[in-house]
Amino acid sequence: MTDKTCADCGATIEDGQSAVLREKGKRVCYSCAALREFDDLVRRGQGVLYLTGSELTNWTGIMRFNVRLETFSKHGGGFGSQRTDAWFTGPDGHTWHAINRGDMDLARVRRVQADTYTRLDPRAYQEAMRKALAAHLEG
Repeated sequence: MTDKTCADCGATIEDGQSAVLREKGKRVCYSCAALREFDDLVRRGQGVLYLTGSELTNWTGIMRFNVRLETFSKHGGGFGSQRTDAWFTGPDGHTWHAINRGDMDLARVRRVQADTYTRLDPRAYQEAMRKALAAHLEG
């Protein structure tokens, strides 16, 4: 595989349009990176997303989650900074909590509820969400 090829799907990567992995310096395209982030969120139950308006997204904006509830505290982030808390249905159908501090978009997210927000089986929800993300990336 050359330096301009995605390590996962084999697609050609244009300059400036790739994500670099830590493992062996292999490059992956943004689409495959979003799928890896999706799987990592489900596996670890925590991660980092970006709070932009009423959505949480990954860095490229490919993976998106709608915020169900959002609270804002003008001085609750420590050292006088603002804090925003958001709750959303995560990639596995469970309720997740996001915390954003300061004047940036970065938010730490984690799974907080064992029960699912949807009526689907959590595994079925996760597979349906992953298929939908993969279909969106292909088309």
